[in-house]
Amino acid sequence: MKNILKSAAFLVFLIFSPLLVEAEILRLPPVELLPVFTPSLTFLSGIEGWFNFLYYTDNAGDEYFSHDSEMGILFTLLSTKEFSLQAFTREIIQNQVNSIVESSLGFWLRALITDLRLTATLNAGLFYIQAGFRHDCKHDIDRFLGRNAVHDVLFLNLLLKEIKLRWQVSAFFSSFKIGLLGEKNLPYIFQEVKPEPDKSQISLSAELALIAHPRYGSLFVNGKVSGIRRKTTGTEVNHVIDPAVDWHIQLGYRTPCIKKSAVLYYQIEYITDPWVNNNLKPHLLKSIGFVISIKG
Repeated sequence: MKNILKSAAFLVFLIFSPLLVEAEILRLPPVELLPVFTPSLTFLSGIEGWFNFLYYTDNAGDEYFSHDSEMGILFTLLSTKEFSLQAFTREIIQNQVNSIVESSLGFWLRALITDLRLTATLNAGLFYIQAGFRHDCKHDIDRFLGRNAVHDVLFLNLLLKEIKLRWQVSAFFSSFKIGLLGEKNLPYIFQEVKPEPDKSQISLSAELALIAHPRYGSLFVNGKVSGIRRKTTGTEVNHVIDPAVDWHIQLGYRTPCIKKSAVLYYQIEYITDPWVNNNLKPHLLKSIGFVISIKG
């Protein structure tokens, strides 16, 4: 009976989440940012930090993307056996290809993106049920392109816990996990900027560990596809695509995850609005990334 109820709840979520709805430009690096649960009520029960570097291999064909640098930190503010409250902040520095011949640098700073999130997680059997708030803002360096994007978002997330498939007579195994995320953009109240076109979004993500070992790490592939609704009028953004579909695929190797881990990965992504300027143009980007994470 319990399994039937869980299946029914999942089906209801699938049906109604399109009425709710992360912008694809805010895709997270392949870091395992899992909720922390403790036997009793505990404050500040966990902390995790990471650094991610992303180099765009086809930047010769797209002057706006040279490489990104990112630093983030996740705090578990409060935890119990079934509930976890976490907050994280990260800063993404975006660089573009430098077309000035006289300059000795092959890139220059283009933009800074701040991403702040507060997430409450319920440990519900096979699933994690998450709800929270996200604030992000993108600021051009020296107002080079003149688009300062700001978003305040409510989100609801359903994560299927990792399912391991053990190999016979071996410590090797495979595993997979799936997530469904819905987001709804809030209207501007305090921001003195022009409204952004994003209205809502729903995303389906999945990760498959092709081959994994507790000592040797894992080879994985993950992907995400996002359906996005946008305003076509009332903003300063031109050529808005509505509805739109963004996606990305990552293939990489992750070292064993205990207190620290490293990931080397290759990524292909399609973004219909990269927040570069007010003239929207879809981008197909290929990149190589390296991320280090440490848990405290």
